[in-house]
Amino acid sequence: IVQKYDALTQSLFLDMFGDPVKNEKGWKLVLAERHIDLLTGFAFKSELYSKNPNHIRLCGGLIIMPWGIEWDKSNKWDISNSDNLDKYQLEVDDIVMAMDRPWIGSGFKIAQIKEEDLPSLLVQRTARIRSNDFNSKFLFYFYKSSAFERHAKPTETTVPHISPKDIKSYLLFDVPIMLQNQFAELVELIEAQKQQAQLELAKSEELFQSLLQRAFKGEL
Repeated sequence: IVQKYDALTQSLFLDMFGDPVKNEKGWKLVLAERHIDLLTGFAFKSELYSKNPNHIRLCGGLIIMPWGIEWDKSNKWDISNSDNLDKYQLEVDDIVMAMDRPWIGSGFKIAQIKEEDLPSLLVQRTARIRSNDFNSKFLFYFYKSSAFERHAKPTETTVPHISPKDIKSYLLFDVPIMLQNQFAELVELIEAQKQQAQLELAKSEELFQSLLQRAFKGEL
């Protein structure tokens, strides 16, 4: 069920803007570098990683997945260990992207930061894309497109990777901001429905497990 909501969002993007590979709607193309603020993460020393739940979470490519960020697997950092980490603080709507092994069998390792993901810090070999004048949701789905994979051509080395140059040299559709915002509003409605569906699934699973336990105990 949840996958259907993701497919709906992709279909909405294609319906409103067309295929980024074919550009059948004839949008003017603009260089991403002129519209984004790109940052790659800090080289935190692994020997200083913390498991203290009160310390700040680290966001790196290993926990960024096509379906979201696996925060339960994140390392933590004692912020008192370092100075001048302010620029690595993530913000709501930031796009984060794994730069090593970015494409796996289930898709592209890219996510967008939400309020509940904060506070968190950006780790090395991970890109943070912050929009200057594009709608962040529009930008996110434009990078999620297969067109970006075709553009980046991940290196076929021991560890396939993409570079900051790949991200900055990507060509974006110059879509009027009003249309970008309209898309973002519709995506938010779909995401709200998706979240509700996930809650219902969790409740159903909880009920099923409860009934199963009662059945084993002979209480039914």
